[in-house]
Amino acid sequence: MLGGWDNEAVDAFVARYESWRLSGGNWVEIATPEVPKLAGLAAVTTGGQTLLVGSGGASIEETWSLGKSGWQRLQPLHSPPARFNPSVAIDPVSHQAMLFGGWNFPKQVLSDTWRWDGHDWTLVDSALNISGHPVNGILVADRKSLYVLAYLGTAEEVRIWQWRSDHWTEVKSTGSPPRVQDFGVGFDGSKILLFGGIDAYEHVGNPSTAIWTWDGTRWAQIH
Repeated sequence: MLGGWDNEAVDAFVARYESWRLSGGNWVEIATPEVPKLAGLAAVTTGGQTLLVGSGGASIEETWSLGKSGWQRLQPLHSPPARFNPSVAIDPVSHQAMLFGGWNFPKQVLSDTWRWDGHDWTLVDSALNISGHPVNGILVADRKSLYVLAYLGTAEEVRIWQWRSDHWTEVKSTGSPPRVQDFGVGFDGSKILLFGGIDAYEHVGNPSTAIWTWDGTRWAQIH
């Protein structure tokens, strides 16, 4: 568990730069001399280490690694431009960490894709867009492929792109579409799950409690 906000502070926007690990049913703080102080961060486990990426300032994108000795700030030759709320996941084909999208101040949507090879970041796709508009989506992977899931305000559904040969290719799906934005995604070992978010149609602004599954071709609502 990383970061967050202090809900007992007089100022509701006081950040907490803490790292905790759940071990044997108990939370244990990871105390190291250096800790990441990042905004809009994203993390993924790769090669036995936790890779953390986030904005260290208006123009600084930092990369950190959590190993047995604690947090270590890495110094790659190249880095993605500074951004908030990027999405990261492991590509099951290359077994490398991938970073997608996010936004920068004053909320310009970013839709570029970067690959981490263990030492450096490489830009592998500069923009995923629809009719010239950048896509703001979330990465998720199953056992075979890496995907971006995104809700577009002009669409009736969540749209899906698959990472193929260093490019995004849209995947067509059937079934009743989930009509939510700001949702969460995950892989349960069998299907990709989409859960929660904000209802985008019937009750705009209300939280959704729906859970959907996607089997690679078809959506199905299970809750």
